[in-house]
Amino acid sequence: MIDFEADNTEINAKILLEGMFYSELPPVLDDSVMKENIIEVLKKMDDEEYTYFRFQNDLIKDFKDIVSPDYIRGNGVETITYYAFKKNATLREMQIPHLLHYCSFIYNTLAVFDDIFTPLYLEPDNGNYVKNSNSYVVIGDRFIVSSGYDAWQELEEGVFTTDNNKIQNNAMFGENRRRYHEQQGAYLYAVKMDIESFFPNMYTHYFEKIAEYQPYKQLGFEKEYFVFLDNFHQKINNNQTKGIPAGVFSSHIAAELCMLCVDYLIREEIDGQEIGYIRYVDDMTFFSDSKQKLEQMEIALQRILNQFRLRVNGNKTTYYTNVRTLDNAADIHAVRERLKFLKQDVSCELTENDFRCFKSYLCELLECGNAAQMKTILSIFLRRLTEGKITLSEDAYSWFCYIYLLAFDNQNLVCHVYKILDQILTQVPDKSAYLAVLNQKTGYLNERYQDTLFQIWHYYVLVRHLRQGERAACMQEYFNLGGANPIVVCWFVKDGNGQNRDLIKQIKKVFTAEAGEQNWKQQIMFSRWWLPLFKIKMVDGFNYDSFMNGTSFPEPLTDLAAG
Repeated sequence: MIDFEADNTEINAKILLEGMFYSELPPVLDDSVMKENIIEVLKKMDDEEYTYFRFQNDLIKDFKDIVSPDYIRGNGVETITYYAFKKNATLREMQIPHLLHYCSFIYNTLAVFDDIFTPLYLEPDNGNYVKNSNSYVVIGDRFIVSSGYDAWQELEEGVFTTDNNKIQNNAMFGENRRRYHEQQGAYLYAVKMDIESFFPNMYTHYFEKIAEYQPYKQLGFEKEYFVFLDNFHQKINNNQTKGIPAGVFSSHIAAELCMLCVDYLIREEIDGQEIGYIRYVDDMTFFSDSKQKLEQMEIALQRILNQFRLRVNGNKTTYYTNVRTLDNAADIHAVRERLKFLKQDVSCELTENDFRCFKSYLCELLECGNAAQMKTILSIFLRRLTEGKITLSEDAYSWFCYIYLLAFDNQNLVCHVYKILDQILTQVPDKSAYLAVLNQKTGYLNERYQDTLFQIWHYYVLVRHLRQGERAACMQEYFNLGGANPIVVCWFVKDGNGQNRDLIKQIKKVFTAEAGEQNWKQQIMFSRWWLPLFKIKMVDGFNYDSFMNGTSFPEPLTDLAAG
């Protein structure tokens, strides 16, 4: 049961809600509206006013009244799938879970905060259980949302802080460094290992099992929350037991609770040996003066992971000497030295020489693949541009085109690049030449980068700056391609009563082609199409097909969308 009188309940509810979306996605929904409503929705859940949640022992145990589309196994719901880019430009599958089910995660996680997260993370006597993890989920009395990727980026100025709280992130960054250096000490050698396809290979049933593992058995935690994590992750993923969604905080919490059991077993393994150990999510680093001991840890680690049906990714195991290794945090001071127009106290109109310096530095970084430093530059550039500290004048088109090309050369920069393009388009008096550049690449991106962050960001920026008639034509062309992604479809949602008639028709057409006409109203909100329909609900009060204001539209989502 949630303690609604606790000082941290409301802020934690908002933080957990924010964690539903990967930090490098464009703003899919107006989360300020949902944050305003989340506490009232949770109170209604607590009073069991909604029919969708089955309670047991003051926690949500299961779901009721879920009418899944016929192509989904059992009473599960679809995740919305898209792809981010790994450092080597290969694809990482990401998901957005169903909001109705995610509300149950928020409810249960807040309900057990004092029973599980406070003793585990905030009681000094239990510090030993979490000391080897640099992916902890609580600081102070608040959750700390992290996507789990690109962790070692500089947080100075807050320019890289895409998570929920700058102060918390700076605290986490400093604590992470302290823990890392404490374990590294003066050991000569290190080996870094990670788990093969970590999130896709996690079995949901192990979330229930770890309640019987240390440290939870020793701490005397009840197993209901762990049982819920098993059931929840099955239901949001088409009722499958293998794999949990990446890029969402519910998975980060569940995975971290599981990996704390791995940490416990590793500490038992290295007890009495001169070996240091630190972990970030599934990246595990061991330190020692003996290369032989580190080689033996490879075998020991796999033996431990076998208990959770996980495997070391042998292709990524790396040995190195500590004195010759730098971490990959961005060097903000080097940025200011090389690109003086990005200093905080500088206001200027950028010159041709500034452009050459910018290109020269970026070319060097592209050559060595230093994505962290490139993100640093682009983030500061965006901040200064938004603040009006730098202006592009008549050279804006050249800057626009060059910065755009960076995303094609290194896809890890997509999010940062498109944020700058969006800001330039906001500032220039005539957008036509700039939009022509984006339009020229649309077909190429649809062919090469379908369902990726590249395509998602492209349509987000493009549609935002098209005129009304152009948007309608762009929407029709996108649906004509086939395989429309609900995230991209969200960019075509228009504010205003009765403004989304054509879009509703397109969504219904795609859904019924898969699931059939029969019972489409009862099923569609438990498919991946809930997302654009929910967004329409937030901005358009028209009762399309007598559905949007009908009983088939889940009441908790109606309450979350209320303006």
